[in-house]
Amino acid sequence: AEFDEFGIALATLRNRTGLVTRSGKFLSDPRISWIGKFDSQGLAPACFAEANGGFYGFIDRTGAMKIPANWTFIVGSMFGRNHFDKAGWAKVRDADWKSHWIDGTGKIVLSGQWDVAFDFDEFEDGGPSLAIVSSKDKWGYIDRTGNVAIPMHFVAAHPFDTSGLALVAINTDGTTSWGWINRNGQFVIPPVWDDAG
Repeated sequence: AEFDEFGIALATLRNRTGLVTRSGKFLSDPRISWIGKFDSQGLAPACFAEANGGFYGFIDRTGAMKIPANWTFIVGSMFGRNHFDKAGWAKVRDADWKSHWIDGTGKIVLSGQWDVAFDFDEFEDGGPSLAIVSSKDKWGYIDRTGNVAIPMHFVAAHPFDTSGLALVAINTDGTTSWGWINRNGQFVIPPVWDDAG
């Protein structure tokens, strides 16, 4: 691994990863199964192996645990994305695979009750952030308070694009039709398409 601008690199010894300095010394004992990319808050996701699988938390650049490894997954951790969004929230999953959002201290700021939840969209015009959620095979959108902003009556939903439209699908009498809605949940292009996207 390459050294970052702080003079830290990842190194593995006996199947455990730690942070090493340019002098070749570990900042802390290599005790972690996997460490992801450090983000703009100076935190990196880290997986600590257990007999029943790994648990994820966040470490800082000294290797110290900053957010306890209480989660079965940190969304985006394997893809090198910035884990915290513009509001300072990261999406994590619990043992039941439900999504929650936490802040930089590890506090749950929005607890999930959905089977699937996507990242919050951020709109350049300052409109409210919305996230796609699903429960019992129905899809809709929530705001950052956890309230349903667009009811969950779609059979599929996509994120909003830069023009403020989202592709969604409805099912009528066993037939799936696609159309585009605005951020108020109103169809602006009717759901008449057999497929779209």
